[in-house]
Amino acid sequence: MQVKRLQVSYKDKMLRNFLLTKPHRIVCDFERDIDIRSYEKEISSKSIIKKVKVGNHKGYYRVVIELDGLYRYTKTTLNGGYLFTLF
Repeated sequence: MQVKRLQVSYKDKMLRNFLLTKPHRIVCDFERDIDIRSYEKEISSKSIIKKVKVGNHKGYYRVVIELDGLYRYTKTTLNGGYLFTLF
């Protein structure tokens, strides 16, 4: 089994993270009450990330990372971000 890593750099506190399927994606909620417009970015076909979406909710904003396949993951807190290890 090949292990893949994804580093997410943020200064805001992560409130929660979870995995959803169809399509397979990691959802991360970050604490900050901001008013941003929703954003969606397609990523290169050579990446394990297919698409990234950002949107705001009351009291937090959400980052959704769509993956290229089926994974489980662990999250490690880093200085200035988080490391997701996909397996």
